[in-house]
Amino acid sequence: MKEFNLYDAFNFLAKLGEYSESGLVKKSDAQNVVKSLVLHTLDCLNGSDLEKDFDSENECKCESKKKEEEDIAPDYSIYPNSSWIENVSYDPTKEEFTLITQEGSAYVYKNVPEELWDDLLDEYNSGQSIGDFYNKNIKGQYDRLY
Repeated sequence: MKEFNLYDAFNFLAKLGEYSESGLVKKSDAQNVVKSLVLHTLDCLNGSDLEKDFDSENECKCESKKKEEEDIAPDYSIYPNSSWIENVSYDPTKEEFTLITQEGSAYVYKNVPEELWDDLLDEYNSGQSIGDFYNKNIKGQYDRLY
C-alpha cells in the first residue's frame, strides 16, 4: 500500500515551481512530476480500496492497493520529439483526445473515435508529424472541451 499526503504534495509542488522558474529543474522534468502526482491522486481517489483520513491539519491521506495488471488500461500516450508537442494521449473510455504543448497548454477534444487514435499511431510510427495529423484530422473537426 502507498500512502499519499495531499498537504505535503502541494508543498512539494510549490517548491518544484520555484526550482523550475529559477532553472534548477528542467520544465519538462517538473511537468512529468506533476503528471505523475495527478495520476497517482486520481488512482488513489478512484481506487476501490480507498481509505480517507482528515486530521487537524486538513491533510488527506489515502491508501490504495496496486491494481492488478489486467485492470490497468493500455498506454494511450505518445511523447514525440517535437518542438511544439510535449504529449498526446487518448482515453478510449471517454473518447477524449488530449494534446499538451511544450509550453503546458492543453487541448482536449471529445467524441474522438478510437480508430482516429489508431490512424495517428500509424502515421507517427511511419515517421509522419503528429502536429500535421492533429491540424488535418482533429483541430476544427471535433468539439474542444478546453
